[in-house]
Amino acid sequence: MRLAASPASTRFSKLYLALLGQFPWKYLPTIPVEMILLPTWAPFHIYKMSSWSRAMLVPLAIINHFKPTRELPGEKQMHELYPLGTEHKDFRLPLRRANLYLGAIFLSSAETMR
Repeated sequence: MRLAASPASTRFSKLYLALLGQFPWKYLPTIPVEMILLPTWAPFHIYKMSSWSRAMLVPLAIINHFKPTRELPGEKQMHELYPLGTEHKDFRLPLRRANLYLGAIFLSSAETMR
C-alpha cells in the first residue's frame, strides 16, 4: 500500500485511486479527448496508432475529460496512503536525469494542456 500513492506507482494505479476519490486528478497525465478529431494529415492522429493503443487511449481520454469520481464512505477510505493529508503534497512526476530534456518537454506540455 505504501507505493500506491507514491510517484513510483503506475499511472493506472493512480487512475483507479482518482476514480475512487483517493488521488487528485490534477496530478494524472492529461490526455486531451480532442485529439480524436485531428485530421489524418496532422503529424499525430489516432489512426497512426496501433489498434491496441487506440483501444486504451480513447477510453482513457474520455475518462480524463469527465473525471468521474465515486467517493468512498469514510470507513472505506484509504487514509494510510496519505497520513498527513493531500492538501500540501506535490504529486507531480519527478524528472529523471537521463531523460531530462525530453521529460521536461512532455511534462511541460502536459501542464499546458490542463
